[in-house]
Amino acid sequence: MNEHSTSLEQEIKRMVEVVNDRLAGYSPPLGSAAESLWRIFKRHSRGQISSPEENKIRLAINSALKDEREIFMGICWAFGGMSLSGYKFREPKVNLPRLGDLWGLFWLLILNEKIKRIHPPGLKLIIADEEPHHFFLGHLPTKVARRQRIMTAVAAQYTSFITLTALPAYQGVAKAITIPEPSDEEILSIVGCLPQDNIPSAAFSQLYQEREKDWSTIRDLIPAAKWQEAREIIIKMLQIGEARKREGFFPHLFGFQPYIDAAITEKSRWSPKAWGKTCPQHGGSLLRRGDNGQFSITITPESRLLAEGYQPIRLRGEEFGKLDPSLATDEEYTFYWLEP
Repeated sequence: MNEHSTSLEQEIKRMVEVVNDRLAGYSPPLGSAAESLWRIFKRHSRGQISSPEENKIRLAINSALKDEREIFMGICWAFGGMSLSGYKFREPKVNLPRLGDLWGLFWLLILNEKIKRIHPPGLKLIIADEEPHHFFLGHLPTKVARRQRIMTAVAAQYTSFITLTALPAYQGVAKAITIPEPSDEEILSIVGCLPQDNIPSAAFSQLYQEREKDWSTIRDLIPAAKWQEAREIIIKMLQIGEARKREGFFPHLFGFQPYIDAAITEKSRWSPKAWGKTCPQHGGSLLRRGDNGQFSITITPESRLLAEGYQPIRLRGEEFGKLDPSLATDEEYTFYWLEP
């Protein structure tokens, strides 16, 4: 298998070109400013938005129009880490951004530029890294911090309307919150983020390849100790999520003004349609170009991409030193994949 290398400059240049191509000749939806902005959000959401969430989005839009300021949006995205599963990543211990992570920022840039065609102030977007989650899974704090700084450096240079921050652990508050027993599906989502160790490959096949999943069969394949570990982790994550809401993390940051409470995965809220079904924390970035030349990235477990003959494109960690010399590292890893 031939493996090729790329540079950070080359990949960022490509993404800038994609942004410009997608905005060339763009015509905003017809209608009032409020209705046109709602249609943009609806068009760029991965899933269905529930009626209560639609009302919140419309409220945030109307508030921004009335005050002639940015539309506020908050979203939690675990950009400081990723799954540690060797099924999902060839180099799970290399905690550095993949192409899909950077593309998420540029995709949001496209959204912001479309909004600005109707409402010049655009978006004010705060993305909170679910930092405590990484430590529960076993990531080293120093490596999480470096990945956060890389993403922050890219955002500062190309997407200045985005502020990256970290979610607090809410230690005292979170521990006191009683959480309903997590579902098997929630526990399995954590199993898929832990080091593979003694998890049978058949479990991953069921989880990530079978359309009709037999949850009881999958659970039976997971060792009891691993299941309990994942259960304890998801409970702590859910407690922090509930603490975030109770403590008003985003409302405080937005001065208690109406804002869009977005989600990185589908939860009946607005969710960015940047990568398809899941985010770059759960697999390799597969770069595709359609017949119309349209650039897209889908997220797929790297073990499957490797088995099916996709071509890995490598990046040297020293490339991040071009953003800031202190970010350089001697690690080399798979940055994204191309079709065979």
